[in-house]
This record gives sequence, C-alpha cells and structure tokens, in this order.
Amino acid sequence: MSFIICQAAFSRNHLANKMHRPISLYLKACGTSVKAFDTMSALGVTLTQKWALKAVEKLAKNKMNTLVNRVKTTNFHTTHDNINRMFRVSHQRVGHNSHFDSGTAATVFIPPDETNYKLPETNEEFLKKAVEGAKTSITSHEIQELHAVEL
Repeated sequence: MSFIICQAAFSRNHLANKMHRPISLYLKACGTSVKAFDTMSALGVTLTQKWALKAVEKLAKNKMNTLVNRVKTTNFHTTHDNINRMFRVSHQRVGHNSHFDSGTAATVFIPPDETNYKLPETNEEFLKKAVEGAKTSITSHEIQELHAVEL
C-alpha cells in the first residue's frame, strides 16, 4: 500500500514526497542490489542507489564527528577485539576472488550523564559493576529516558 502512495506522491511532485528517503535508506541497509534500486526508482518508489549511498556516508560521517567531539570532552570507555571477515564471490570471474580481511573492531561507550558517572579505574572494577548491573533488569521507563538523551 505504501508503494502506491509513494508512486502517487512522486507523480504529483517529486520534491513533496517524504517517503522516498526512509524507504531508500532502509533498502540500502538491507543490502538491496543496484538493479533493484534502479527499478524501484524508475517506478517512483525510491530514490536512486547513488543517493542512498551518499546519504549513508553522510550519516556515518556526522555520527563519527559527533563521537570524536564527545570523546574529546567527556569520559568514555572502549572495548575492542580482532576480527576476520570473509568476502565471498557471487560470480566466478578472474578478478573476483574470495578472501579474508583482518582488522580490529572497537566500541566506544559514553555515559549519557557525565556528571554522575565515574569510570572504573581497573578492568576488575568494570567487570564487578557489569555483574551488579546484570542482576537488575532495566525497565521500559529507563529505556525511554535513555532514548530521549541526545548524543
């Protein structure tokens, strides 16, 4: 049903339809192929794959800049681990070889309220706090409060 609404809004005015953007970003996140994007763009359901790629890159860049600024000004904690990622090939051609890439993945934890939160000095303190936190479950009200915090 939403596709019909998108097509009707696109045929009326391609700048007025606000559904193209979230649908395009969702399909990009799902890994939709370029050919499918081109087809849906021609039908007026989504924007182009190139637009979706630029939008994802812009969102990632903005979030990384925000993270860098927060890391410079607040307390934070990180965790990291080594990863191996396999790239598989769907077409068997000379230049398409499957291979592994190795790297390091890290996660930065920034508490929502910097004034009331003190980072543990040692890893043992951190693990002790994690065990204490696992004993009590978070409520839906606390989740809504965390969601309201701007990062």
